[in-house]
Amino acid sequence: MRTATEEDNQSKLRTTREVLDRLQRLGLYVTSTTIADDTRDHYLPERETAHLGRDGASGMWEPWTERRAERLYRLRALNRRTQRGPSGNVLRLLLFIADGWGWDAVKKTCTDGYRIFVRGAMRGVANRLRRRPLTLESLQHAAYDVAEDQYRPEDPNQAQIDRVKMTIGLLKFGTAPDGKMGTIERFMDTFMPPGVDPEEIREYKALAPLGWTLMGASESEALDILEQGISNVLAERATRKLRHLIWIARSGFRREFTGRENGRRFQTNPLTLFGFAAHFRFNEAFRRMPIRCTPAQMLGGHVAHLLVTLHREEQMGKLADFWTGQFAIWLTSDAGTQWLEKMEREIEKSKN
Repeated sequence: MRTATEEDNQSKLRTTREVLDRLQRLGLYVTSTTIADDTRDHYLPERETAHLGRDGASGMWEPWTERRAERLYRLRALNRRTQRGPSGNVLRLLLFIADGWGWDAVKKTCTDGYRIFVRGAMRGVANRLRRRPLTLESLQHAAYDVAEDQYRPEDPNQAQIDRVKMTIGLLKFGTAPDGKMGTIERFMDTFMPPGVDPEEIREYKALAPLGWTLMGASESEALDILEQGISNVLAERATRKLRHLIWIARSGFRREFTGRENGRRFQTNPLTLFGFAAHFRFNEAFRRMPIRCTPAQMLGGHVAHLLVTLHREEQMGKLADFWTGQFAIWLTSDAGTQWLEKMEREIEKSKN
């Protein structure tokens, strides 16, 4: 016997015919063939099939899959009208950000984008070290020269040098060398929600590099996480987090850039390039970048970074539960006491 919850969920399902009729009433171009093609190409998820008597079999749509289809065909309509709407991997990523489904379809784009970000962050290192190995010590000595390459033609200031050291240190060694964030601190000041205690912001600035070091998300570990460690649950959680971060960023932009610009209201959505996406020539702009990158890889790289961060946060949470729970209990046991006494004796021997 089905439960009341199951019956309620079942009542919310729509057939493919019902979804088609609704989308067509909205003026969107969609047919059963386009739905089949978009399911095959991973724009839409597979649906469960139900047999409906004389009507035959039909895919059953949950509310979120219907919303995804509407979003997909609205974006397709935008692309047909302007020839500048999202398509291909950019479209898959925008849909993924909206509801968290389809990690397998965007994983390669996100991983490629992350690799390109790493190449950009490491720009100038090989040129300045000239075959010398990159170590924390050599990074300290070469930081100004690397920053000079990255910020050319301008001379880097100390905050920019600190940012370069932290970025390279975290990527290659999983640690922030000086515990300084450099220019990232200014972004935090700008985009923190209003009403946050300044003392709390100051403490976060002081502790953030240590927290990133504890997470240990170096390049090699991050790539392993992206290849093997992203579950569907984590992907959905990450997209919720990303949508929240976009909301925070938009609030910060509104505070930072109030008023009107050239007679029009300043747009704050980063996913539309602040309202300029319809007029932006992506191919020309991205060809001029120091590191070659596609729009999809640029967007995917940001998604990848957030996924890695949340994965490491989950791992740290599990470790915290272990240290404050099982390990603490073990330390108070006879075995734990004996182990501590043995360690103390070994430490005393090493001193002598």
